[in-house]
Amino acid sequence: MKKARQFPAVTAIFKIDLLLSLISLVAFWSSSTLMNFIPLKSTGNNIVILSTTVLIVSFLMLKAYRWILPNIRVSKRWRLWQLLAFSVDTALVVGISFVLLNPLNNLFYLLSFTLFYASVLWLGSSSFYTLTKYVLDKKNRFKQIHTIVASSNLQAYQNEIVLITGAAGTIGSELAWQLSNTTKLTLILLDQSELGLQQLMQRCTNCKATLIPFLGSITKRQQIEQLFNSYKPTIVFHAAAYKQLPILEQYPAEAVNTNIGGTLHLVDAAYNHQTARFIFISTDKAVNPSSVLGMSKKIAEAYVQFKLNTATTTQWAVVRFGNVWNSNGSVLPLWEQQLAANAAIEVRNPEATRYFIEASQVAHLLSSIGLFTHLNKSYLLQMGEAITLGSLAAKFIKKQQWSYIPKLTIQQSKLVAGEKLHEILIADDEFLTKSPHPLVYEIDQSQSNGVFSLEKLEQLLTNSNALNSDDLKDAMRTFF
Repeated sequence: MKKARQFPAVTAIFKIDLLLSLISLVAFWSSSTLMNFIPLKSTGNNIVILSTTVLIVSFLMLKAYRWILPNIRVSKRWRLWQLLAFSVDTALVVGISFVLLNPLNNLFYLLSFTLFYASVLWLGSSSFYTLTKYVLDKKNRFKQIHTIVASSNLQAYQNEIVLITGAAGTIGSELAWQLSNTTKLTLILLDQSELGLQQLMQRCTNCKATLIPFLGSITKRQQIEQLFNSYKPTIVFHAAAYKQLPILEQYPAEAVNTNIGGTLHLVDAAYNHQTARFIFISTDKAVNPSSVLGMSKKIAEAYVQFKLNTATTTQWAVVRFGNVWNSNGSVLPLWEQQLAANAAIEVRNPEATRYFIEASQVAHLLSSIGLFTHLNKSYLLQMGEAITLGSLAAKFIKKQQWSYIPKLTIQQSKLVAGEKLHEILIADDEFLTKSPHPLVYEIDQSQSNGVFSLEKLEQLLTNSNALNSDDLKDAMRTFF
């Protein structure tokens, strides 16, 4: 089933039709009032002509947009309104004519009068809903844009050379987009997807910063060394990683080589080239990790701190946050795909709780953290309240049913291996304190136990491709 699409031209046609229908309603009210005082046939005839014209114009407008845009599936709410609008227009034309020809026919007058009030009630409620939703959406969007623009001093990135790994991903591309309007800034965009890099470059065609696409992989140490030797980045935002939890459970070696090994290459290069700042983008799944994804990120966090704590020039930051709305592989795009296939919405466990945040907000907060005077800390972005997948699915279904879907159902499945029922943001031995930004918390890890073993890490990377999946997962667990 194709998703209903709304076009400005179609919306304008509907709005005009609503206005014309309202005019006909007012005309009927006026005519019925005038008939009690002035029995002028000419006035009544003019009103009949007006109402008939309204009906004909509405009909032609509906047919016109159907002819021009034959593949559009109009939302259910608009289809119902069109049916009611035509019914009201027809009743008005017939009713006014009947009243003029036979004022004693109270039955038909009562019917027309009832339709009048019903249509006014429908129009009022529909208009109130549409207007309220429009105002709230505009208010939220303005608030989001205002927060990003007003509280972020991106011009402080002038004369910097910023490397963004995973630049074609959800977070990397949004961060690149926000930084790209900074003058005298050089952005190095590293990703292994040539299509993603091309799309990002096209999006930033008229941007003020100098953009340099770099097609490569963080798992290749020589490529990373070549990049640092050539461009000498002063700030690194490391967003590149494998993040799809179910797939990584099947291929833990790829998680080790990319999420851990790739991070090691970047940290070592930043250390050797005395990069000023290294911001590592982690995840809430690194807290008490139960999955390959969480363990690989947690081990990478530990290496960032272990290596760069000894650096004299490079400051580091580890940034955690939860799920990103509409990111690649998240639940909402998945549900939309199931919706397009006319399938049931799959929810692994309705009681499972997750934290969500907008990609634009993440990028804004990351750029703010990059400007903190002192780093060498772990940070947590403000995530708000956790939401259950069941309630999220219910809201998703309610929204779709209001728009165009007659009926949707939820199909419950099971949590995949390594997936938590309830995500958490900090460990039991970690504490949150204030940071220079009101939406960012510092994570106090002074009570955390454990000593990082570089020898154990090197052994894990060396044996990652030789061990089977279960043995490799066991080797990762020995770090905690």
